[in-house]
Amino acid sequence: MIVRKLTVLIVLITVVAGILFISHNTALAGRDKEEAKVEETKSEDAKLLYTFKDDKDMAEFEQLYVSKQATFG
Repeated sequence: MIVRKLTVLIVLITVVAGILFISHNTALAGRDKEEAKVEETKSEDAKLLYTFKDDKDMAEFEQLYVSKQATFG
């Protein structure tokens, strides 16, 4: 009799702990708070910082940026 009560108690605790874990874990609960926060800041803080004079300047910058990122990787 005590074994059955102990088993039911352990199962109950496991189920409650699982529900709490899933409800607080945003990835498992289907909510993505980080993505929503990033979308908000993008719309608020989106400013044009620099414009290139022509495609040649943009291509030169791209080459420099790619080579710099390759050294970090």
